[in-house]
Amino acid sequence: MAPHKPKVVSISHPSWAGKEYLQEFESKFNLHHKLTKRQVVTPGDRKTTVANLAAKVQAEGPFDAILILMGIGPYEPFDEELLRPLVPHCKIMASASAGYNEFDVDWMTRNGILFCNSRSAVNEATADMAILMMLGILRDVQRLQTSIANGTWRGGLAPSRDPSGLKLGIIGMGAIGKARTLNPDGLPI
Repeated sequence: MAPHKPKVVSISHPSWAGKEYLQEFESKFNLHHKLTKRQVVTPGDRKTTVANLAAKVQAEGPFDAILILMGIGPYEPFDEELLRPLVPHCKIMASASAGYNEFDVDWMTRNGILFCNSRSAVNEATADMAILMMLGILRDVQRLQTSIANGTWRGGLAPSRDPSGLKLGIIGMGAIGKARTLNPDGLPI
């Protein structure tokens, strides 16, 4: 007899995780992410999400866990109205997002659901992008891009500002502030 694999329902398809990771995950967990070859919940509106999740639990549940992926705006908040069909069997909610403001953690705790997120998963990428955007502003990238698109780039563009010798100050040393992995030459942080 095969060992019991916990049943996991996923809101939206976890294809972003990569085929190999998904295969490994599915070797350990019974992942329910399709509803007649479609996503469990079609992105778009909360009312549909609430109805589809309840129908999924009724048809294929109960589920041991729920997986919430990135891009959750249309579904939030993750509260009693949405999650009630999972209780009392579901014991963990794993979110791919860094924050938890849209999750009713108090309600989950009262109902025996542990909540976990990927708090630091995008810290370095976010810090890198912030620095890249600052450099883009200093170097006037938007104006230069527009001139290239319009074919006017040969018309004597004013030079952009050089970051060399400037100092970058970071306000707030949370996880993203500390992740500042991209340090452009000549711009002390």
